[in-house]
Amino acid sequence: TFNTSLYPINNGTVFISHFDREYISLQHLLKDEGYYSVSMHGNNGDFWNRNIMHQTLGYDHFFSKNEYIIDEEIGLGLSDMSFFNQSVDKLKKLKEDKEKVVATLITLTNHFPFDDVEKYGEFDVGHLEGTTLGNYLRSYHYADNALENFVTRMDEEGLLDNAIIILYGDHHAQIPMSDYELLYNYNPLTEDYYTIEDEEYISIDGIHSQKLRRTPFIIWSKDGALDMEIDTPMGMVDALPTIGNMLGIFNEYQLGNDIMNTNENLVIFPDGSWIDNNNYYSASLTSYYDYFNNIVPEDYSLLSKTKAAEEKLTLSNEIISGDLIKSRRENKTYLQE
Repeated sequence: TFNTSLYPINNGTVFISHFDREYISLQHLLKDEGYYSVSMHGNNGDFWNRNIMHQTLGYDHFFSKNEYIIDEEIGLGLSDMSFFNQSVDKLKKLKEDKEKVVATLITLTNHFPFDDVEKYGEFDVGHLEGTTLGNYLRSYHYADNALENFVTRMDEEGLLDNAIIILYGDHHAQIPMSDYELLYNYNPLTEDYYTIEDEEYISIDGIHSQKLRRTPFIIWSKDGALDMEIDTPMGMVDALPTIGNMLGIFNEYQLGNDIMNTNENLVIFPDGSWIDNNNYYSASLTSYYDYFNNIVPEDYSLLSKTKAAEEKLTLSNEIISGDLIKSRRENKTYLQE
C-alpha cells in the first residue's frame, strides 16, 4: 500500500498470492530517476515472501537477516539499536558506489507482543505497570532512543546533507481496549478509575477506538524545510502520491491523494469503513459517527462516501487480481506497434 498506492486485496495477501503481478511502485519510479533502491530488515527474507515480492516492487537489493550480525535480540529478533547501526554502515558503503539511494528500513523491536520488557530499559509507566499498554510504552521509548541514534549516526556520516527521512507505522499496536480504558479513565487524584456511571468516564468505542489506531507519518529533512503540520486525515494509500509530488514522480494507477494539496480526504479501510474530516463510518456496525462520538443519521452525502469507498476498494482489487497494469501496458504496446 505504501509503495504502490493500492489497497490490500479482499481475498488472501498480496505478498503471498499476488507476488507475480506487475506494479507501479515508488522504487520503479525512482529507478527511472537514477536511484538505487534497497530494503533492509533483520528478519528472515522469506517471511511474508519478501525475498520475491521486494523484487517485484523494484528493489535492487534486499538486506535480510543473513546479511546482518545478530548480536542482540529484543522481541521478534535483531534489536533496533543494532539494526540501525549496521544499516548506517551499509548505507555509507552504498553511497560510495551509488549517487542516489532510496532505502526502506523495517524494524522489529517495537512490535506486538511487547513482552521483552527487561531489555527495553527503564521507563516509568505509572499505573499502567504490568499491562500490554505499559509494556508498549516501554518498547516505544526504546525504539525512540534507537531512532535518535540512527539519525545522529546518519548525520555524523554525512548521509543527511541531501536526504529526507520518512517515518511511518504499518499498523496499530494491537493494544487491548481494556488497557485504553485504564489509560483514559484513571483519576490521578484518587488513584482510582472512573466507572461508566461517572460523568468523566470515556467509552472506548466508535470513532474513539479508530483514533487510537492512528500511526505516525513524518517527513523530515535536516534543513528544516518541511516545517508544517497537516491535520487532514490520511491513509497509507496517500503516501506515494504525497511523496511523489514532492519528488516529481507520478503513478497513474495510484488511488490515494497528495495530502499536501487537499483540505479534505476520505481515508478508506480494507473492510469498507472510512473516516474523513468530520465523520467515521463503521462497516461492521453500519453506523456513522461524528467526531464527538455521537451516532449520526445517514444521509445522501454519507451514503455517497460509503459507495465511493466500496468502488475504490473494488477497483484496487481488480487491478491487483486481474494484473490490469500489465495487461494495459501490453495493450498500449500492441496498439503503438
